[in-house]
Amino acid sequence: MFMKFEKKNFKFKEVVKANVQPVEGLMYYITFKAEDASTATMETFQTKVWRGIGFVEVISIRVKPISISKQGNEDLVKCS
Repeated sequence: MFMKFEKKNFKFKEVVKANVQPVEGLMYYITFKAEDASTATMETFQTKVWRGIGFVEVISIRVKPISISKQGNEDLVKCS
């Protein structure tokens, strides 16, 4: 996977979590880890992939936001 705008080259390592939702085909929600080839650091990504009838389309891909636990059950999201 190559991120053109950030000029980073990631190598897939493992699927962390995957869910599927039936739509006109299937919508996959996948969380996976990949390693930056130049720095050997791991990143966790989230992607949404639509598998329609006769095609596959990547709808979105992003670095997973980091959840920071606050008092109680509230979650804050830190965007880096």
